[in-house]
Amino acid sequence: MKNIIFTILLALFFSGCAAISGYESDIQSYNQQILQRDCGFDDDKKAIENGNDVLYVALKAGMRARICKEYELSNNFFDIAESRYKNDVDLKSFFASIGDGVSGTFLNSNSLDYDGRFYERIMINVYKALNFMALGKFDYARVELNRALNRQERAKEYYVDEILKAQNLLNDKAKSRNQIGFSDSQISKLSNIYTQNIQAIYPNFINPFATYLSGLFFMLENDKKGYELLKESLEMQPSNLAIKQDIKFAKSGKKEPQIWLIYENGQSAGLKEEVFHIPLFLFSDEVYHAGIALPVLTSPKQSYMNLELNGQKTSQVADMNAIIQTEFAKISPILIRKEILRALFKSALQYSASQISQRRCDSYGRCYDDLNPLAMLFGIYSAITTKADIRYIPTMPSNFQSVRVPNLGNAMIKDDNGAVLLNLQTDKNKNTIIYLKSLTKGFFEFDKIEF
Repeated sequence: MKNIIFTILLALFFSGCAAISGYESDIQSYNQQILQRDCGFDDDKKAIENGNDVLYVALKAGMRARICKEYELSNNFFDIAESRYKNDVDLKSFFASIGDGVSGTFLNSNSLDYDGRFYERIMINVYKALNFMALGKFDYARVELNRALNRQERAKEYYVDEILKAQNLLNDKAKSRNQIGFSDSQISKLSNIYTQNIQAIYPNFINPFATYLSGLFFMLENDKKGYELLKESLEMQPSNLAIKQDIKFAKSGKKEPQIWLIYENGQSAGLKEEVFHIPLFLFSDEVYHAGIALPVLTSPKQSYMNLELNGQKTSQVADMNAIIQTEFAKISPILIRKEILRALFKSALQYSASQISQRRCDSYGRCYDDLNPLAMLFGIYSAITTKADIRYIPTMPSNFQSVRVPNLGNAMIKDDNGAVLLNLQTDKNKNTIIYLKSLTKGFFEFDKIEF
């Protein structure tokens, strides 16, 4: 028991405040940095040099640098993030860290480095490609889009199996540690409560925007692969008018220069913490605290509902919220089982400590059972470390929209109330993509990319 206490105290000491406080304030601070266009990156570089949650820091910095139009710096950060995925995630099972690290089991996932999400892997390559397009380096953009497509294929074929393996592993671990009567039916009941409103929308880990953008790029590069990718994008969304029009244009073989407006609308669903208190009678009267904290999806935030390019309105070509929700639906059984495993461990500590004799006898020979301070200590430890990992990248859009018009040398972009946002001159002899991102009304950045 002394060794367990020492190990827990050591884990708490080395875990840092995030294991107890979580990441809500960090996410709020990051949002403010973005909206205030804070383009200082010294703290990010220092954190990466010191090895502090490198993947999480690099992802956030890469997105912020992109918004600051520091494209090369953005790609440098994305390269760091991508290398972390390759070395720390892709080359081993994504969920191999289930049993890694004492603090990961004793505390919560906040004490571990960020593992990231599958959709982030694909979007890293998409954003690197867009950065290269903004820099006029189309050969490099081609490489990144091919990588995004390859990652997508790998996700479809590989990660579903990994999730099933991880789920079975967690079930086995829970059974081996469940010495206080927490039944499979009770685990399933908790899991159902958590997942009842989460539904997969897209198949597996598909990102229709990666396919659409790749199809558009390859079409503009006169690569027949572009037409096939646009068809594949339409198969994911058979009624999508914008994609149908692009396919029609690609099939026609016409060479008249066009303008595409691609619009990133708002902010995608984020994460917040929800604590599920487990009734103590499921365990024992000697357990002071039993609970699990889980991340739940928040509502997405829209910016302008749509934009208008030379009188034509944008329409949705991909729903980022659906992409995120689909992945969340796939991994939620893993999240619930990981947290139940932690709850079992913490409750077992309390139960074991409560069995240590704490009887006190007075001078008359009368004996009483005192409250066990060690069990109470473990109960407090359980309560303060029951925290959900809500780390995510808040700059992902709610959805992607697109519209195409003939290039007549001018691009006037209006918001959903008819107010002019941009009035740009374009080269009538070139195809042009205007890529505009708006996190909230009044805040937007754009790139004009000419082919």
